[in-house]
Amino acid sequence: SRFFVLYAGGNGSAFPPLRLFPLWVSSTVFSPSSFGFRMAAFVGLIALMFVVWHYARKKLPFVPAYLLGLFAGTIPVVLHVGTLVEMSLWACFCLIFVLFMIDEWSEGKKISYLKVISLIVIFSCMRISGFITLVPIIAMLGYDFFHRKISKKEVIYAVAPMTVLIPVIFASIYIGTPSSYHGAVSFNPYIEAQASLFHRLQVAIASGTFFTNVYDSIRFPLVIVLVLVPILVWRNTKKLVLVVSLFVMYFVLFYSIEPGLWGNGRYQAEFIAPFIIYGAYLFSLVVSRWQKIVIAVLCLVIVNNLYLFTHMSEMNKASFGQDVYSTVMKKREGYFVWSELPYNFKKALQSAKQDGFAGNLYYSPGNGYGYFAEILSGYTVSEMQQQKSII
Repeated sequence: SRFFVLYAGGNGSAFPPLRLFPLWVSSTVFSPSSFGFRMAAFVGLIALMFVVWHYARKKLPFVPAYLLGLFAGTIPVVLHVGTLVEMSLWACFCLIFVLFMIDEWSEGKKISYLKVISLIVIFSCMRISGFITLVPIIAMLGYDFFHRKISKKEVIYAVAPMTVLIPVIFASIYIGTPSSYHGAVSFNPYIEAQASLFHRLQVAIASGTFFTNVYDSIRFPLVIVLVLVPILVWRNTKKLVLVVSLFVMYFVLFYSIEPGLWGNGRYQAEFIAPFIIYGAYLFSLVVSRWQKIVIAVLCLVIVNNLYLFTHMSEMNKASFGQDVYSTVMKKREGYFVWSELPYNFKKALQSAKQDGFAGNLYYSPGNGYGYFAEILSGYTVSEMQQQKSII
C-alpha cells in the first residue's frame, strides 16, 4: 500500500507499519497521557527481563537466573529506552531473542523457524533495524535444509512471514529514514561530505569513535562483559561465526547512518546491550558451579547499573553534534540556546503557552523529535503551524 501511496504522489512514512501499535494499545489501556504512552516500552522492558530469566532458568538455578533477568533490565541504556515513547526497546528485545536462538541451535537443539521468523517480522515492523537478525536465522535454516534436517515444505512455511516485511524494507530504503546518511553537508570533523560507506566505517574505528560511544553508553564493568563474548563462544564454531557475524552486521548498519547520530544511546541499546546480556548469560554458565559468586557478582553489577543510570548524564560530555548545533544557533540573531538533562519539556511548554508564546517557541528535543510533547501540553494545530514559520 505504501508503494501505491508513493506512486500517487502521497507522503509515505519512513517508519515501519507497526511502530505506533504498542503506543495505541498502552494509551487505550492506561489513557492517552505521558504515563500511558511510556507504559508501552516499560511493559516491553518487563517482558524482556522475563524472557532472559526464562531462558537462563533452563541451565541456571532460580536465583542466578532471576538476577540475570534483573541485570538485563537495569543496564542503563536498556532502562533508558524502557521508559521512552520509542520503539528501540523492541529492537533490543529482538536481538537478544535471536542470540538465544543461535545459542540453542549451535548446541544441536531444534528451533521452530516459523515462530522465530514470525516474531522477527513483528519486531521489525515496529523497529526496522530488527530485520538484520533474519540473516543468521536464514543461514541456520539453509544449513538445516541442506543437511536434510527439515523439508522443503517446512522451509516455505518458515519464510512465508518474510513476505510481509520485504515491502517494508524496500520502502525504508527507497524513502530513507531520518537517520539516513545523505552526505551533502558534514557535521563531523573527521568525515568530509559525500564520504563512502567504507570510509565512514574506517573513520568510526580509526578515530576511536566506535569505542568511545560504546564505553560512554555502558561504562565499566559492562564493557568487560562485551569483550568476553567472542572468547566465551570460541569453542563452538557455529556459535562463533553467527554471533560475530551478527555483531559486524549491526556495526555496519548503525555506522552507515548520519555520523552525528553514531553515539545515540537508543542505538547502543539496540546494538550493544543485547550482546552484553548474552555475554553475562554465557559467563554465568561458565562459573555456575560457584553459585554464591555468581549471585554476589550479579548483585554488585545491578547496583552499579542503577548508579550509572542516575549519574550517566554527569559522566558523559556533550556530544560533538550538540556543540555544532549550539554554535550554529547562537550565530543567528535573536536565538538563545539552553539545554539540560533530563529535558523537562512539559513545564517549559506549559509555561510558554501560559505566557502567550506557544506559537513563537522553538526548541530542539534532540532525537525525540516531533510535536508530541506539544500535543500533550494542549497546543493547538495553529500554534504548531506557527512554530514552523520561525525555523
